Amino acid sequence: MRIDREDKDPVIRVAISDISRQVLAEEQLRYDALILNEVQDAIITTKNDEGFTITNWNPGAEKIYGWKREEVLGRKQGSSKTGTPAGSGRTSCVQSLKPACLR
Repeated sequence: MRIDREDKDPVIRVAISDISRQVLAEEQLRYDALILNEVQDAIITTKNDEGFTITNWNPGAEKIYGWKREEVLGRKQGSSKTGTPAGSGRTSCVQSLKPACLR
């Protein structure tokens, strides 16, 4: 809010924004994060870049694969952490995690 004062009467200018979509999106993100952290299955999210860089690693993935979230975040799938080369697609990236699971 801004009040302009000149030699005349004061003028008040107000800007109103509808943030309901933003609020709903934030609530959905919080809900999604809660689910990711509560499920027992491994949920791994990656960027859609050449190496499928790991962006999220939930507690289920920690339990199944044995690596803490901090150890894998930001790493490219198939890096030295998994010990296998990255393939050309998302499916091969997931497959490369399987040998680590069997250790």
